[in-house]
Amino acid sequence: MAKRPRVTVGMAPWGGSPHWARQWREPGHEVTLRAPQSVKPSGKTHKNALREAEASAEAVTRPSRRFVPIQEVEPQDGQALHRVRERLMGARTALVHARRGLWAESGIVVPPGGNAFRTVGLEKLEAAPAQLPSFRAKKGCFQG
Repeated sequence: MAKRPRVTVGMAPWGGSPHWARQWREPGHEVTLRAPQSVKPSGKTHKNALREAEASAEAVTRPSRRFVPIQEVEPQDGQALHRVRERLMGARTALVHARRGLWAESGIVVPPGGNAFRTVGLEKLEAAPAQLPSFRAKKGCFQG
């Protein structure tokens, strides 16, 4: 793209679009990203790469189409960090619920919530180790 004459590039919003848009802006190309809600209506039939490129080229020429700004690196990294944190928090919550369920099968009832799990759960666990099943693996059970 750096060797090409300056053109207007229209792109559909997919995962790598902001990166490529920033790369293509450096040599002087004008890059526009279509708004996600306008991507589907522009297609005539089933999507494929050629039809998607055709729809992007047509969208760039129409002033009525909506476009979104190209996201810079810092906000994009911050957004990614928040997404990862949300997934980790969801995984932690799922593990706490699973552990509470397994303890309940052994008669150890812990109230819901992460703080209760850490405080009350550990107290009950220390007070009733005999209630827990022994997890002795059979010979060769965990060998890969």
